[in-house]
Amino acid sequence: METLSFYEYLQIRKIAAPPLPAVGTLLELFEWKPQQFARCSEEARPLVGLFHEYLLRGGFPQSALVESIPLAQKLLREDIVDKVLKRDMTALFGVRRVLELEQVFLYLCLHDGGMLNLQELCSKLELKRPTVSNFIDLLESTHLIYRLMPFGYGKQVLRARPKVYLADPAIAPGVLLKGKALLEDPNALAKAVETAFFNARLHALLQHKRPILLLARKTGPRSGHHRRGGWETGSV
Repeated sequence: METLSFYEYLQIRKIAAPPLPAVGTLLELFEWKPQQFARCSEEARPLVGLFHEYLLRGGFPQSALVESIPLAQKLLREDIVDKVLKRDMTALFGVRRVLELEQVFLYLCLHDGGMLNLQELCSKLELKRPTVSNFIDLLESTHLIYRLMPFGYGKQVLRARPKVYLADPAIAPGVLLKGKALLEDPNALAKAVETAFFNARLHALLQHKRPILLLARKTGPRSGHHRRGGWETGSV
């Protein structure tokens, strides 16, 4: 289930995007001067509201084309919870403990873009580790979630935990019935932006069969794992 990027979202809704500077790779941005960032930010200002709508509607074609955001989130919630978790998981994978699977998925929605702490998850949901691990494998195989594995070598990787991202930034606010409240919560909004960025890079790089390496400042939104100086890294 590959969802629409923000650019594709604008295209499907027939919204013209303002001309922005072409960037071949993210590394080019390290060479930009402050004036370039300021100019690009000003040129992209008309896209801010549209991007917020994208985070609420999601990159699924059905929900992207619905004018009403509450209705778009309702469609998203019904497709995920009722069809995928309750119907497809039972029919295709033989899952019988659907309620527990749903609880695990809701936990991941609450911790979108966060470190996967299996011990804490099992403790809070009162589930056994093999059960939770199996559920997470199933959710990943159906492309409802993606795992960002630690990048590095030796004991540091063995002790590290993966990060888990939902397949679309609108899944968490839709399933958790947050509505537009997402835009009023800086932490939740930052996680949604991070998820949107991760998924865009994931789909772009997988088309070229290249590994993903994300960098993030330790004090900013978390998009990696191993800390090296003031940075964290992760790969898929």
